[in-house]
Amino acid sequence: MDPAGLLLRDLLLEQRMEHDRGAAGILELTDGIQVVTERGRAGLMANRNDIARMLWTANSPKWNYDEATFNRSAESFDNPDYCDIVVHNYRWRLSLAQGQPEFDELERRLAARPVITVPTITLDGSSNGIAPPTDGLAQAALFSGTRKHLVLDAGHNAPQEAPQAFADLVWALASA
Repeated sequence: MDPAGLLLRDLLLEQRMEHDRGAAGILELTDGIQVVTERGRAGLMANRNDIARMLWTANSPKWNYDEATFNRSAESFDNPDYCDIVVHNYRWRLSLAQGQPEFDELERRLAARPVITVPTITLDGSSNGIAPPTDGLAQAALFSGTRKHLVLDAGHNAPQEAPQAFADLVWALASA
């Protein structure tokens, strides 16, 4: 599906490829849609609901959401600055745009990857279309406090796909 004439990419292929992120003509992969370019931004502006539906399906392939669920979320896509925020976010993540200066010091500290000392739950979705579930061991060194890693029966959007399981985990962590 190419609702906006955008360049769509094979996500699995992209994960195996090295990206040249230094050139001025960088095209960022946004779950398969390149939005860093002005063409991508225009496509997002013109087709935000179609693109969102495509991403929901690709990122959570086993999620059988209904139209009412999609439509409740789609209302937020009508925000006048939705596309500007989405595009800026991906440009910022590639260092193609400045962040907010008041957060520069916090970003610098987080870039050092300080060890997380508070109790934590990390989650993977069993059917996440972006990344396969893991055992969590690759991230274990980032935590010194109590940490539990779980794989939920969900895709990329666990709070909506498995709301009770997600809420129970948050409650258990907050109650500990």
